[in-house]
Amino acid sequence: MWSIDKAAHRVIGKGQDKSGLGRWAWVRYRGKDNVTLRIFTAYRPNPPSEGPFTVYAQHRTYFNTINDDRCPREAFITDLMIEIQETLQEGDNIIVMLDGNEDMRSGALSNAFHTCTLREVILEKHAKRDPSVGRPAEPSHIHLCAISNHLVF
Repeated sequence: MWSIDKAAHRVIGKGQDKSGLGRWAWVRYRGKDNVTLRIFTAYRPNPPSEGPFTVYAQHRTYFNTINDDRCPREAFITDLMIEIQETLQEGDNIIVMLDGNEDMRSGALSNAFHTCTLREVILEKHAKRDPSVGRPAEPSHIHLCAISNHLVF
């Protein structure tokens, strides 16, 4: 993630998922009145498919080496939600932008974001069309931009 111009001077932290798999990265900013904002970008692996070089297969190999039998897609949700909850407990506002590789209108990721009180603003603004691909939002809408409920979009 890049922060340029005035935003660069407001950066007070940066990080990534603790596994080192590159599933997400974040930048933390301090604004007026010491309000903090953490912006996450994230990628959730596709479901399993053929081949040892898919992101899913690479994550599965990593989890096997640490004796963790979780599905990489489920581990992504669990681990990201833990980090989001920690961020909320620190008092930060949050924006999460991700490629979830599942329909964001329903499913495990959608439910997880509703549980942690973030709202999905792409569909809030563009319910009829998926602006990320420029066509009707059928059959799936796999991208998400979730923000803290009190942020204005």
